Amino acid sequence: MIGITIGDPLGIGPEVILKSIKRLRKYRKNLLLIGSKEAFLFWNDVYSLGNEFSFVGTDDELIKKLKTGWSGFLVYDVGLGFEKNDFYSSARIAIRSIDLSISLLRAGLISSIVNGPVSKENISKIIGEFKGHTWYYAKAFRFENYNMAFYSKDVRVVLVTEHVPLREVFYLITEDRLKFTINNTLSWIRSLYPSKERFKVGICGINPHAGEGGKLGNEEEVILRVLEGMKGKMEVEFFGPLPPDTAFLEYRRNEFDAMICMYHDQGLIPFKLLHFEDGINVSLGFPFVRTTPDHGTGFSIAGKNLASYKSMLNAIKYNLFFENM
Repeated sequence: MIGITIGDPLGIGPEVILKSIKRLRKYRKNLLLIGSKEAFLFWNDVYSLGNEFSFVGTDDELIKKLKTGWSGFLVYDVGLGFEKNDFYSSARIAIRSIDLSISLLRAGLISSIVNGPVSKENISKIIGEFKGHTWYYAKAFRFENYNMAFYSKDVRVVLVTEHVPLREVFYLITEDRLKFTINNTLSWIRSLYPSKERFKVGICGINPHAGEGGKLGNEEEVILRVLEGMKGKMEVEFFGPLPPDTAFLEYRRNEFDAMICMYHDQGLIPFKLLHFEDGINVSLGFPFVRTTPDHGTGFSIAGKNLASYKSMLNAIKYNLFFENM
């Protein structure tokens, strides 16, 4: 069963979730919405979506429903009231939903997660620090060798570093980090394309023109050392370190299976330019599938019926693909 957390209920999370599940009614037995009962009912009414629900508020109630069945979409209510324009309360619902999903994963009551978009800033005001979903789940389960990745049908991007200041990137790109990033990338693309025998992976350099032979920096040497040590050992052809400004041109020309990027904006600028509405965020290195839409809370358009649900729909479909393998 896939757990879908509401995100921030004052953002577009409920809208894109409710619009997506309306198109996935035949999979309702595979989906568990996690969030505020009041918020789901409020936004379902605002957008006149006509989704029907059954509600639980404890693990025991959920287990009973799983045994006896239910009508409509199943919602696990986190027990917090929803108040319009109260951003503190909405952030509490968002983090409570994530925490509940962690508990449900540990109990084996759900097998994967789709997260609605949240405000890192608002959640940080409540719990002190929140760097994002991938970071939070990794911290909760004590995962160490993990990566953020981004998926669309024609572009797949993996980040070596994530939400860190740019000045720290050079110090974080180590041989160990590059090795586990490459291993996570290969495990990912193998799972996406199980019948494929050979893979192509591009790796971006760090400096302009990938250092231009040391004239613009020598940080690419660590990438070269790692790639040299992997030659001929895997069913993959590596391309790189590539000049970052033309790396994604090479992606298209050589039909890469994935691109490894050194830092956040290096990978996300091209990816979001091409797939802001339909791309998804994926966590690598976890023993369960975790996805989220490749967009934020959209506070400024919430309630205006303007949000595209494509990214959320694709995130749920991605989890369903692995659920049904």
